[in-house]
Amino acid sequence: MIGRSIIIFVLLSGAAASIGCHKHSTRATTQQLPKDETTARVYENHDAGVHLEFPSSWQTHRSADYVWAISPVSTGEAGAPEISLDVPSVPPHLPGMITLSAVKRGYLDDLRKQMKDLTVFADTDYTLPQSKARWVEASGHDAGRARKVGALLFIHAERVYILRADSSSDQYDKTKAVLDQIIASLRWIN
Repeated sequence: MIGRSIIIFVLLSGAAASIGCHKHSTRATTQQLPKDETTARVYENHDAGVHLEFPSSWQTHRSADYVWAISPVSTGEAGAPEISLDVPSVPPHLPGMITLSAVKRGYLDDLRKQMKDLTVFADTDYTLPQSKARWVEASGHDAGRARKVGALLFIHAERVYILRADSSSDQYDKTKAVLDQIIASLRWIN
């Protein structure tokens, strides 16, 4: 009986390892919707299975840290507001083993490395279709600059997603409003 359990575990582990998760997707597109429909742009990432819409006043830019990142078109300076999507790699696991509390803990640990005086001022459950989700907001200083970060941490189909807004404290409300629009446009594809 123990031998049979080990074989089943090995088979399940192998299946999970073969599925794997990728840090950055190669099948992503950004397109402008027809002007008569809306002034939104569309971002689709088929590997991550997400469809997002964002204002045409924001532009996509390359990021080594995120699968997708945007910033306002008129801003080219360092420290500009940014909205990003991360789909972190997770180790092979059995269904349900990745928890939101573990995702939140890891996310906040990463923020603490950037902002030594990090203060979490919001931490609430969030309703997102077909997902487990949590909304977290924090503030602190990075390189002498006051920052605020808001992030929707969610798990969908055993994958972890972090959709976040990061800006100076004085620009945070406007940045968060754009993130709220993007979250409202989220659709699962595939």
